[in-house]
Amino acid sequence: MRRWLLLALLLALALPGVAAAAVPCTPGGAPLPAVPTWEAVNGFPLGERQATNAEIERYVAAVDAASDRVDAGIAGRSVDGRALPVVHVGAPEHVTPAGRRRIGARARALRDARPGTPRVRPDDTAIVWIAAGVHGNEPSATDAHMRILYDLASTTDCARTVRLDRLLTVLFPLQNPDGRVLGQRTNGYRFDLNRDWFARTQPETRVKIDLLERYPPIAFVDGHEQAGDGAFFPPNADPIHHEIPDGPLRQINAVYGPALRAAMDAAGRDYTNYTTYDLFFMGFGDTVPTTLYGAAGMTFEKGGQDVYPAKVQEHGLLADTVLAVAAQGRTALLREWAAQWTAARRQGARGVLEPNVVVQPTNTVRFPVPRERVYAHVLRAGRHAADVAVLARRLRTVGVEVLRLRGPLRTRMRALGAPRATTVTLPAGTYVVPMDQSRKHWVQALLADDAHVPFPYFYDVSGWSNPLLMGLDGGVLHAPLRAADRRLLRPVGVGASPAPSLPAAPAYAVDADALESLRLVLALQRAGVTVRRASAPFRDRGRRHRRGTAIVAGGSTTRALLRRGAGRHHTAVTALSTASPAGAAPVTVPAPKVAVLRDPTGTVGDTTVPDVGLPLGGPGAAAALAPSEGWVRWLLERELGVEVVRVAETELGTLASRGITTLVVPDAALRAPTLTALGLRAVQDFVRAGGTYVGLRAQGLGVAQAAGLTSARTVAAPRGFQVPGVSIAVRVDDRSPVTWGLGGRSWVFNTGDPIVERGSSRGSEAVAYAPAGALVISGYAEGTEVLAGTPVVLDERFGAGRAVIFTVDAAFRGSVEGTERMLANAVLAPPGLGARARPRTATPPVPVRPELVARTLGAAAGATDAVVRVGPADEARLRAAVRTLDLGPAARVTAQLRGGAELRVPGARRGDGHPDERLVRLLDALRRQGVRPQLLAL
Repeated sequence: MRRWLLLALLLALALPGVAAAAVPCTPGGAPLPAVPTWEAVNGFPLGERQATNAEIERYVAAVDAASDRVDAGIAGRSVDGRALPVVHVGAPEHVTPAGRRRIGARARALRDARPGTPRVRPDDTAIVWIAAGVHGNEPSATDAHMRILYDLASTTDCARTVRLDRLLTVLFPLQNPDGRVLGQRTNGYRFDLNRDWFARTQPETRVKIDLLERYPPIAFVDGHEQAGDGAFFPPNADPIHHEIPDGPLRQINAVYGPALRAAMDAAGRDYTNYTTYDLFFMGFGDTVPTTLYGAAGMTFEKGGQDVYPAKVQEHGLLADTVLAVAAQGRTALLREWAAQWTAARRQGARGVLEPNVVVQPTNTVRFPVPRERVYAHVLRAGRHAADVAVLARRLRTVGVEVLRLRGPLRTRMRALGAPRATTVTLPAGTYVVPMDQSRKHWVQALLADDAHVPFPYFYDVSGWSNPLLMGLDGGVLHAPLRAADRRLLRPVGVGASPAPSLPAAPAYAVDADALESLRLVLALQRAGVTVRRASAPFRDRGRRHRRGTAIVAGGSTTRALLRRGAGRHHTAVTALSTASPAGAAPVTVPAPKVAVLRDPTGTVGDTTVPDVGLPLGGPGAAAALAPSEGWVRWLLERELGVEVVRVAETELGTLASRGITTLVVPDAALRAPTLTALGLRAVQDFVRAGGTYVGLRAQGLGVAQAAGLTSARTVAAPRGFQVPGVSIAVRVDDRSPVTWGLGGRSWVFNTGDPIVERGSSRGSEAVAYAPAGALVISGYAEGTEVLAGTPVVLDERFGAGRAVIFTVDAAFRGSVEGTERMLANAVLAPPGLGARARPRTATPPVPVRPELVARTLGAAAGATDAVVRVGPADEARLRAAVRTLDLGPAARVTAQLRGGAELRVPGARRGDGHPDERLVRLLDALRRQGVRPQLLAL
């Protein structure tokens, strides 16, 4: 390890103008002997093998005890209860609680950029974050950062103590302790934490965001591993999201990038820039620190196939270089960091959106950002009000200013997905998120109804508009907020809504048209309250209540529960004049008990696995390819508090005897053709007897077809169908219990999901894609015309039960509340109610077809096609490059109607995983030949 330390030291010495450090030092001084080495604490050289979580924690504790330059603690706990250690390193006066409060408060004030904020001072301390291990089977950066800890804690060399004096370094070495123990990419519930930044569904992410709010950095390093044995660091690949601020983008490419290249060149290490890793999707550990915190957010990748000591050395060198550059340029970098917040306020006041740019020298912008002035974003609260409140508070917890109308406002607004603005009157209660604030870039990146990709390259999804993912109503204001308008607005807080003042009444109506409201309904059930839901809209005391409204009997205990719960869940509760409102036709909702068909590989939420340091690609790693089970279990168990059991194929005959009300089949739950005719008949019998079947995406649909529960037919995607992850407009029929209270226009998230057509009329299309002419797409997609009018959610009667089929993954990454509330409704649906066509006689057994399940297995499970498209001049080069690689028998290169060619590899786009290594090699080969693909979906 001496070589990379020497090189980093030479780099630091070469930086001019290093002032004398306040920390005592001598040029070339020896390490402080009181600070223990890794080997002294753990008994083996650092980097010799992968360290365990316990060894990491042990070493952090030892250095913390030995050095006044270090303050370590437990920031929080993972989903399985494991520690999330955080280490603050700097001059002794920086790392005390008072010192950290002072530095954090100063950084927050600069970030808020309010009038009167003092300018950056030459002695201001900058904050730098060094994070690692967000993917559990990419462990080497965590180990490398233990050497960073030792160097900072023990150095007496003046070239290095300057880092202690000028920086507060925050080490966050175990972002995913569960995944590291399990040897898998994802956390204990199979969430890819590097896709969870904006939604913040997981405790690991929430802890990190809370810390970043306290200590916003000028630079953020996120250490990873990739395929092969080389390294990657910025400059990034295109596309770059247009709201990435100019300052940090310049620093990444023109300040840190050259220094990183110099360090790696001096070390003789292999690396690439401009490859694979973009700055577009607002869920990554570089895009979010850059856009939300204005940091120079940088992903560092090291090839997982290299020997472990080399991986540790290179990650150490890269992180060490960032600290050297940040310390040397501290004041200039901090001034540029502070200036961007004032610039954002000014942009927002003028309604200006940032233009699209490219960073790769050979690329050009194909799709410019529209010439639209956006002065504020609007969230209407007439429907799904509790979920609107959740989004407003999600924004508030990261410092976004959110306001709410106290009276009507007449203005110009373009509705979400609409082509142009109209004059509207927004009612009292509407949320307004102004753009003239320091968080302007984040507001636009999160709330805009299109991400405006500069050209079609996608490492992940192409759209993530939060209002659309949540199925909310809103838009953007095309008119500035005048002084009179501002007087109508009041600020929104962070906590719960005020508890309502409920009079004593025979019964109460609880709004149940939001996921957050359904949390309250289920909480009431767990407290022993009988819940009924209105199967028809009704009026009481002059107020109209939607279909699906929850009705609970009055009483002092229920009233107290409702007052507490209504505020906590932002849900409207109304006193009724009678226990049985006329026209409501209420039906009792039994408390659900759900069985989830489990993936037989890997683990989900398993706390019993020993901490032995599993290697990259070790046992459990494949489980990252099938996260759907974890997503749905997280929603049901953790978010809704529903009792859930995991069942194997061999246990399907026991559902009724175990009191199961609903069977959920996630996508890719099965990896082999183990679901036999016997198991399929058990599923059929369960539903015929009154159970509810819920199937998600391809495999949920396939099992339903195989069990004879649905007559829906799968339609082959047409040539040119490419959907890398977009929100699509749908029409919702609220006569099904699955969609009670949700009628009208909404949105679903499609990742290249199955296309189906309805068969017989024994059920209803609860949700269908909008018809041609109204099929609005948020994000980039091709060939979607075939979706117009086709089913998205089917609710079909079968015997005394029902089969609910979602063609999309209704719990995708835990961030699609618009369909999650439909999934919650499906779990709560009273047996046998709501389908428009009811059989007059008992449904007889129907044949089962196990071969249909086999179609959903293998590489296609949970994945979509990878695509590389080139123009006519590059067709021969593409075909020649493909011939050198074994892409499998299903890979095809086809000529395009308008010239050029397209490579399509079925099932190779794995969503939450790394791009296929063979495709990465293909792109490298094409790039060396000067080929610029017209479309990439990896």
